[in-house]
Amino acid sequence: MSNKGKRITKPVVYKQAQFHTKPTGTLKQLLSKAIKQLNQVQHRKKLVSADPNAPSFHLIGHTKDELNEFLFGALLAYSPGVAPLFLVDDGAAADVTLEKIKVANTTAGMRRELLNSILYFGVFDNHLVLMQSQSLKSLQAEMYFQWFLHQSGTLAKTNTVTLLDTPSAAVREKIESSKGIRGIKLGGGQLLPRSAMPKTEKLVQEKEVEKVSFSPIQSTSSKGVIGVLKSLLSPVELANIDLDTIAESNIELTLLLRYKTKTTIEGHKLMDSLGAALRHSEDFETELELEGGGTLKGSELKLTGDVKVTAYDGHISETEVYEAMRTWLLQKIDSQDVKT
Repeated sequence: MSNKGKRITKPVVYKQAQFHTKPTGTLKQLLSKAIKQLNQVQHRKKLVSADPNAPSFHLIGHTKDELNEFLFGALLAYSPGVAPLFLVDDGAAADVTLEKIKVANTTAGMRRELLNSILYFGVFDNHLVLMQSQSLKSLQAEMYFQWFLHQSGTLAKTNTVTLLDTPSAAVREKIESSKGIRGIKLGGGQLLPRSAMPKTEKLVQEKEVEKVSFSPIQSTSSKGVIGVLKSLLSPVELANIDLDTIAESNIELTLLLRYKTKTTIEGHKLMDSLGAALRHSEDFETELELEGGGTLKGSELKLTGDVKVTAYDGHISETEVYEAMRTWLLQKIDSQDVKT
């Protein structure tokens, strides 16, 4: 590995841990306790694939635990037995040769496995900062943390933990200074599955909906549209529609909910419900219409930022990642973007 590093920018996102019922400690305390109890890698491996012949695992790797302060760590993803595919760069050859090369075992006979992805996390009380990867995001972190806490017995299996988004202080002030939230516009190429939006469904049932409308607009995906159409139409009506053609029709579904609720208290309740229902959505387009004018985009409902770290031959410095995440989160706490 080269000693010459390159400064790069990496995005981070803030999440707040919320439990169904109040546990005996904060998320940081519970995770620290669980790591001490399950101190062997074999006890921290969570099977995430449905195919037993092609297993994939998530597990917490190296951690850095600071007493009464931060817990830093890395969530790892790997699939045993996977070997990288190489191309033989032979310009004189008539065809391209591809080779799979397996890495030799360690001198102690332990297998070396190809690492698929890494998510770095930092936890302070019930506050989290995540540096996500392409395949490991907040959804996978939430599912793993809950499994890990249940596995260790530090969290009752009847209890749950969710990682929620929190808007910045400026966005919260904008909501509080308005007369409330008038409407919610949910759109994008693929709507969330119904199982991912329990609190939003409950909210719709409890509130009087003034208007629900659908509008087709440009998009590159229609999987969500098909799902909603199937839920709205009868089997006979569906039989008259060629659903296979929808995938190439550039049709998107936009769901608009307008509420008669006008109080700030109800607006906060709505924000909480949205934070839970849409907590892992990144490509899903969300827009809030404020009573009296003004809108909030979905990106404004999340607290995100960028940090600078050093990469050595494409690999970032773990120590720098943790310190950068610490500095970023403490700055957000000092600016009151994060409430403690």
